[in-house]
Amino acid sequence: MSLFVNEPLASYASSGSSTLFDRKPNEYSDQGLSTVFTYRTDHFPQDISNLLQRLKSFRKLQDNWDSYGAKAPDQSAIDKAIEFIVKHHHLNLPFYFVAPGVNGEILLEFCRGEKSIEVFFSGKAEDEVVFYEKDEVVDHQYYRLISSVGNAIDFFK
Repeated sequence: MSLFVNEPLASYASSGSSTLFDRKPNEYSDQGLSTVFTYRTDHFPQDISNLLQRLKSFRKLQDNWDSYGAKAPDQSAIDKAIEFIVKHHHLNLPFYFVAPGVNGEILLEFCRGEKSIEVFFSGKAEDEVVFYEKDEVVDHQYYRLISSVGNAIDFFK
């Protein structure tokens, strides 16, 4: 399934514009997410648009999507990843790639030089963030909702 190979953001195919959220806004209010959910991918730079389209494509995956028993991506994890990118795409963060995880989570990675950050969006209340430098873990944090990116911006300076 070459569509879901973990590849850098620059290699994603262009896919045009579409609405990212298909559900009613109030469904997310208890998670603290924005209630504005009509974003069109053509309102973003091409690399971010491609990333958002790739995330949206994960909605179609079912259990065993990797033929090794992986769980289907959790829809709320996808929504949280999209919301994060929509809110923070304008910042100087080196978006690298996004991938579904085997436990239903969504991985968003940032990478610049020998530094990288992996954000694991979960359908659960807490998300996980791991900071790497030269392939070594330098920090590992859990968040209820990834809303502050100051540490990430500082990390890549």
